[in-house]
Amino acid sequence: ISESWVLPLSTLMRHSRMNMQKVWKVSSSKESFGVAWVCLALLKRGKVRVPSLKLDVSDCRLSPAKVFLLLTLLPSSAEELKLGASSVKDRGFPLLHSFLSRLWRGSTRLKSLAFGENSIEANTSFWIFSSLPPSVESVSLKGNHHTSWLKGLQSAVGTGAVRFCLKSLVLDDTQLTSRDVTELFQTFGRARSLLEPSIRVETLSLSDKGACVHFKGIEEVVYTALWYNALPFLRSVQIRGSRELWGRSWSSFDEVLEAGKFRRLEVLDLGTEASFLRSSLSLSAGEEGNAFSIVDVGKLFRKPFVPRLKVLNLKGHWMYQRETETIFEALTSHESAPFESVHLSLMWMDESHANIIKEGGLPFFE
Repeated sequence: ISESWVLPLSTLMRHSRMNMQKVWKVSSSKESFGVAWVCLALLKRGKVRVPSLKLDVSDCRLSPAKVFLLLTLLPSSAEELKLGASSVKDRGFPLLHSFLSRLWRGSTRLKSLAFGENSIEANTSFWIFSSLPPSVESVSLKGNHHTSWLKGLQSAVGTGAVRFCLKSLVLDDTQLTSRDVTELFQTFGRARSLLEPSIRVETLSLSDKGACVHFKGIEEVVYTALWYNALPFLRSVQIRGSRELWGRSWSSFDEVLEAGKFRRLEVLDLGTEASFLRSSLSLSAGEEGNAFSIVDVGKLFRKPFVPRLKVLNLKGHWMYQRETETIFEALTSHESAPFESVHLSLMWMDESHANIIKEGGLPFFE
């Protein structure tokens, strides 16, 4: 860009309140591609600053060549990027290769990289994970079927090829089975000494809008992650779906609580959109039924077991009289965890409980 144009163009960008996403919308058509290139060139040179540091190109209609031509002009302040199938598969893959190689050498410090739905292929997944730059802390594979990336990620982790410091892992809607999750976490556990400090997952999301039917039990996921210290730094767990927590194996969850493995946890979101109304009052520890009928649910609310827990979502997992009384006893005691938000579904509540809520005794309670 000629220096004589830098000042007027920079002024125009500032007055138009341009941000990164607006730049990309401009770039999505052939007619305005050049305008987007100029905007990014000015950002790269530091002539203009934008408030947004996130860029989503997963739905961009440009050819892979033009997408990566623009990505070479990413400013150093860009931290989050989402790529689509056209930028990762087929003709886009060699260009992605070059782009990631430049990130290793350049000043741009991407912290979050998301791959759009069905964008990863099994034959390139190992290379992608082993080539992510050290600055990356968050990886999202949402909407990518596990058969396209699971073996590649396991191989990259197991062979010590991972060089980025993974702190957040989003595996929503990937149709993982309990066995898949267990094997992945065991790979993390075995490789921890090899990859320290690369694998330090603090945030894990395994939600499934399809119903979590692929999991034999959510409890198995939590158990594997925490009991075997596969993810010892875990602070936030989100496993949302439309399946209630049923079954004898929930006792393993109770075992993890008893062993103090939840002490780092700050967020536990197991909410479900479904409504399960089966009564748990008559169930004993040896019968199938609502998970909370065979576990002292009060432990999830008491500081000795969850000293850092701030957010707890059990929406859709219905609590009856026994569970409700246990919960209110824990929440109103001096041992209550330091909650900021609690979401519950209650099928029973007496007048004393209603008064506590009405008088603002539990401001975080919903």
